[in-house]
Amino acid sequence: MATPLAQPEGQSGSRLGTDPSATRRRSSRKLMAAGLVASSLEWYDFFLYGTAAALVFPHVFFPHSSALTGTLLAFSTFWAGFVARPIGGVIAGHLGDTYGRKPVVVTCLALMGAATFLIGCLPSASTVGGLAPTLLVILRFVQGLAAGGQWGGIMLLLTESAGPKRRGFAGTFGQTSVPVAVIISNLIFVAASGLMPDDAFLSWGWRIPFLVSVVMFVVVLYIQAKVEDTPEFQELQRKVSRSENTVVRAPLAQVVRDKWRTILLGCGLLSATNSLFYVSISGLLSYGTHSLGLQRTPCSPSC
Repeated sequence: MATPLAQPEGQSGSRLGTDPSATRRRSSRKLMAAGLVASSLEWYDFFLYGTAAALVFPHVFFPHSSALTGTLLAFSTFWAGFVARPIGGVIAGHLGDTYGRKPVVVTCLALMGAATFLIGCLPSASTVGGLAPTLLVILRFVQGLAAGGQWGGIMLLLTESAGPKRRGFAGTFGQTSVPVAVIISNLIFVAASGLMPDDAFLSWGWRIPFLVSVVMFVVVLYIQAKVEDTPEFQELQRKVSRSENTVVRAPLAQVVRDKWRTILLGCGLLSATNSLFYVSISGLLSYGTHSLGLQRTPCSPSC
């Protein structure tokens, strides 16, 4: 019997090609890193609005109002984002089940980047009058749609791409993006306001943190080119193509009909935590600078 030829070291057995498990681990790490960066930039854009509403928008979009009225009007534009978020989640959920998680995430990231960039380009109320705050509310609504769709999409992309024992860990990269975004948005805003006089900052400097959101499109291109859709969605597509009865055609209607109590409980819990969160990151900024007379930056330009 002929003796098999000896295989060169490093090419025998499973080493003939790339180790599939190692490839999956590398792909998972890249996806978690991309999810963290993408979601952080998305929330950066969303939270940046709150900082600007506390410090800048009363002067730029409501200049003829009193200090208190201008602040209230600036914060009243928040409603557009919060009304739009559940709408964006419902639309993105349906489209995500139909066309895939990745296309929905990419679309939401692009929408958020475009809306935030355009906020930085808006003319002031002293230039175009009431049209300026109207456009601001419209763009805030678009931000809310994008945030509502992105959040569910990123979490599904992360958790459905991970193994059963790593889904919780993978999902934390989406949640970690929230504090990361708060820190980044405040640091960039502080840097922009601290490097120029108040008049220059209120005139054009406040736009810089919004225009920085253009880097979002780099992340969009990376996810579009490098990230694959989740295995669970691919399996769902195969089931649909085989016309299997296990695929629910109207999952939203079924969830609302069977789990409405859980939905209301989740809405109540999230409303309570979000109220405290936004009062902390935006309301206290306004109170400190307008009511307590604190400096907007740690050090004024003259110190």
